[in-house]
Amino acid sequence: LRGGTYGDDVRVTHLHNKWHIVPRANDRLEVELIQDTDIGGLPYFIANVGLIEGTFAIFRSIQGLMDMPKYRDARIETVQELT
Repeated sequence: LRGGTYGDDVRVTHLHNKWHIVPRANDRLEVELIQDTDIGGLPYFIANVGLIEGTFAIFRSIQGLMDMPKYRDARIETVQELT
């Protein structure tokens, strides 16, 4: 991560995210995100604040992405739409 609040570089030494997305009725999704991240050099209590805020920012922006026609109207042969 470059820049940031303090203008210094931060080395992400380990990053593993797992997304579990389940379609639900009425155009809804159930989304679970499991994060395992190690931002080298930062104490965990500081890193966790940024990771939590970043995660919520991602979830807030997902609806805007899903409303874009290229995603909203996308069809995949192996995915069966719920009716």
